[in-house]
Amino acid sequence: INQSGEKVIAIDMPSGLPADGAVEFEPIVQARTTITMGLPKINAVTYPGKYYAGNVIVADIGFPYSLCTSGDICRQLIDEKFFTSNYRPNIHYDAHKGANGHLLCIGGFDGMEGAILLCAKAAFATGIGLVTIATTQQARAIIAGKIPEAITRALNATASEPFTKDMYGTVEFTNVYKDMLSQLESIIQLARPTACIIGPGLGRSVSSAATIAACLKIAHTMQLPTLIDGDGLYCLAQLPEAKLPLHCVITPHFKEAERLTGIAVSDIKKNRLRSAEDLAQKLQCVTVLKGPASIVTSGTTTYINTTGNPALATGGSGDVLSGIIGAMLSKGYDPLIAAALGVYVHGKAADIYCQESGSSMMQAGDIVRFVRNAFNC
Repeated sequence: INQSGEKVIAIDMPSGLPADGAVEFEPIVQARTTITMGLPKINAVTYPGKYYAGNVIVADIGFPYSLCTSGDICRQLIDEKFFTSNYRPNIHYDAHKGANGHLLCIGGFDGMEGAILLCAKAAFATGIGLVTIATTQQARAIIAGKIPEAITRALNATASEPFTKDMYGTVEFTNVYKDMLSQLESIIQLARPTACIIGPGLGRSVSSAATIAACLKIAHTMQLPTLIDGDGLYCLAQLPEAKLPLHCVITPHFKEAERLTGIAVSDIKKNRLRSAEDLAQKLQCVTVLKGPASIVTSGTTTYINTTGNPALATGGSGDVLSGIIGAMLSKGYDPLIAAALGVYVHGKAADIYCQESGSSMMQAGDIVRFVRNAFNC
């Protein structure tokens, strides 16, 4: 069938493709369109199964509405209906900047300023009221001139060799940690943020790991919603005693998920949904496993994204996603809903850009420019 060159339509599922679970065995019929019965099947809407299912159409075969919308269905799609049901666009006529959320972004250390800039710009595009960027003194001088809307604060952080687990608890790490804890406490006391992002462009030095450890301690004490991304996830994997705050979101790609779980990327890809759920349960946080049809899960409730395209595979794309989700956290959304809305808007912005430009090539800054359009669609 696959070698026939004909247009293939599969009914319910392509032959050889299980409805859920790991996709490990071939041959599997590669369909252009799959007409699935009643409700979408997991492997028809997540990769690698989606590669074989093609365009998926759900056929109404008479399942009761109460069954299809039951709270017992713990895996759902993030689609336009989900977005319109969960996004709250209203701003009170007497609102002020402090009422629209204040996001603290920690990262963009020397040489990686662009990551935190993209993150902050995406947060502003999402409609946040205030952004404070905490970075090194040298990076601060660069960043302040690139984003005048943001407040900038300096951290005393120095470069070093990459931090590893055997450095944890050493005198050097302990001293740097205590100093960083004091610095962050002062910044947070002054800024009074409603959420925090840490990791984009943070680096992997002893100072970077100490920054993560200090931030997590403060966030846990204050119950501050926190998103960890990029280098923050590398450092997290090297901190054996790290405890995540109550309202925490992590956004790993496959390699970062491998570091956090010890499971090979190839095995994670065989069953992305289960891998994401297991990681969320292990760390007790909301997990966004990035990739085609990104998966957002608390470990018990899971959402599968329907927006986005291959043009998102570009440097800085994840930093933009972090900024969008971070802004939603700052506005008071539940972490799971904030993450789900964030991946939808991120993908939708990329879809709109490609449609309007007629190009499949994109930079992360292009995503930022179309974030507002994504909210209005």
